[in-house]
Amino acid sequence: MDKERIQIYTNFLLKALQATADSNGDPKIIYPLLQANLDKLDDNLAYILQIWVTAELSEVETDAAEFLANIVGNFSFCLNDFPFGNKSNNMEIVIAGYRVVLKVFTRESRPKNWATTLHNLGNAYCERIKGDQAQNLENALTAYKRALEVYTKKDFPIDWAMTQNNLGTTYCERIKGDQAQNLENALTAYKRGLEVCTKKDFPIYWAMIQNNLGNSYRNRIRGDRAQNLENAIAAYKRALEVRTKQNFPDDWATTQNNLGIAYCERIRGDRTQNLENAIATYQQVLEVRTRKDFPIDWAATQNNLGIAYCDRISGD
Repeated sequence: MDKERIQIYTNFLLKALQATADSNGDPKIIYPLLQANLDKLDDNLAYILQIWVTAELSEVETDAAEFLANIVGNFSFCLNDFPFGNKSNNMEIVIAGYRVVLKVFTRESRPKNWATTLHNLGNAYCERIKGDQAQNLENALTAYKRALEVYTKKDFPIDWAMTQNNLGTTYCERIKGDQAQNLENALTAYKRGLEVCTKKDFPIYWAMIQNNLGNSYRNRIRGDRAQNLENAIAAYKRALEVRTKQNFPDDWATTQNNLGIAYCERIRGDRTQNLENAIATYQQVLEVRTRKDFPIDWAATQNNLGIAYCDRISGD
């Protein structure tokens, strides 16, 4: 980049960070600014952010450095969920931001900030598009595990539980390592999360982890296949105690679709009835997953419904 272009990116970065500081990271304030500058959300901004912030941090006292690190962390957190622009570029900027923050917040100086940043960095690596996907997931696992050095069940129970949930999901998606062991690790992490996220105290988180637990049991390699599927079905049904169609239609549809798949694969029970349950479940899902509102999910559920009809025993 020439000097003029560097200055353009630097000026935009300063505006974005100022808006983040003034609004305390409010997306309603930051998103319009980002949307008006989509052309600047690219690798150049990631580079400028890393270079400029690092230089600034080297010239200020500790309090000022921590203040700037907080702003950069809030900006990265906000950009992570920004729905516009190029998602791949956005994630590179987010990761660059968190890496810079970790130069300021250490485990020794600011353990809570350090753990929070690592947790968020793990989330960003899970969503990263560029780079080697297998390595991105390894980086995410490392970040989550480091965060858990501070996020203990005793001191930060809900943060510990949420990190355990994310750790479990990353193990489910992991490419490296033994797949059977990865799924065992995922099951262990989800079960740990449920030690804190009870239905009574954290019903939404409880239902989310139950759904994830069901997925892990459905895909499990070790253990008895028939029992694994029974465990999956039971977990999905528990999740649906909270994830109702009325209160959480999207989550309800996701769990119902997972339940339909489990019924199709079920070994125990009457095969005819299992397939009828699957068909009925998919048909319910399509009440929410419409072609207009959720075209990709609608198509996936239609595909699952087609498979169930192909295997159907009752009827003509």
